[in-house]
Amino acid sequence: MQPQLTESQISANQGQALYDITGAFSNVVGQGTAIVNSICEVISTIRNLL
Repeated sequence: MQPQLTESQISANQGQALYDITGAFSNVVGQGTAIVNSICEVISTIRNLL
């Protein structure tokens, strides 16, 4: 028999899921920012060579 989840356990699980989603999203944003920065550096380097 599975014990019923209490209200606090359910809300804790929801909070953990939200935290995981937020962390994954900020991770993607951070990687995207790093990629954009490196692309900008490459473009400025090419411009300097021309």
